[in-house]
Amino acid sequence: MVKRLRLNNKVVGSSEAGALVFPRCTLPIEEVFIMNYIGIDVAKHHHDAIGLDETGQVVLPAFRFKNSLTGVKQLVLQLKRLAGPTQIALESTAHYWLGLYEYLIEQGYPVVVFNPLQIKSYRQVGLRKAKTDRLDSQVIADFLRIRPMEPVVIPPASRRQLRHLTRFRFKLVDRNAALRRRAHRLLDLVFPEYPALFARPFDGTSRTLLRRAAAIRVRLHC
Repeated sequence: MVKRLRLNNKVVGSSEAGALVFPRCTLPIEEVFIMNYIGIDVAKHHHDAIGLDETGQVVLPAFRFKNSLTGVKQLVLQLKRLAGPTQIALESTAHYWLGLYEYLIEQGYPVVVFNPLQIKSYRQVGLRKAKTDRLDSQVIADFLRIRPMEPVVIPPASRRQLRHLTRFRFKLVDRNAALRRRAHRLLDLVFPEYPALFARPFDGTSRTLLRRAAAIRVRLHC
C-alpha cells in the first residue's frame, strides 16, 4: 500500500512499507569550460606556438609551423582540438604578424597583439632570462593569461597598405635627395663652373650633356 504525504495540501512524497519515497529533483548543471591561452612567437620564416590553461598548465604542447597558409591552417587544426574558449596573443614583430593576425580574425578567434617591449619586460621579471623562440611563445601565453584581454585596434588592410606605400615613398624621396647631394659634390670637384652654366643641373638638357661628356671621357681613355 502506497501512502502519499501532503504538505500544505501538496503531495511531496509517498511511503511504502514504512519508507518515505520522495520524487527526484533534477537541477540544471552548468558546464564550465577553462579558458585556453595561446602564445605565438612570430618570425620571418616560421612561428612558434604554445597553449596554457588558466592555471598555467600546458594544454597545447609547443610546436612550430611555417609562415604560410598551409602552416596557419595547421595551427587552426590544433586549436580546434582544444576544449573550451581560446584567446590568442601575438608579438608585433616587424610586419610578419599581419597575415597570421588577419587569418585568425577571419576564423573567429580573439587575438591581441603585444608590443615586443612588453614581452621583454615580462620575461625579465621571470626566473628564466634566456631568449628562445619556444620560450618566448610561453612567455607570451603566460602574459596573456595574467592580464585582462584588451581590445586591439588594427587599421583595415587598405589603410595599412597605404601607410606602407607612404613610408616607402618617403624613403625613396630621402634616397633621391641624398644622391642629388652626392652628385652636387662630385660636380663641384670636377667642374666647379657647372652650376653657373646650369641652374638646374638635373634637368633633361644637363643630364644629356653630362651623359655625353662621360661617354667621351670613357672613349678617350680606351
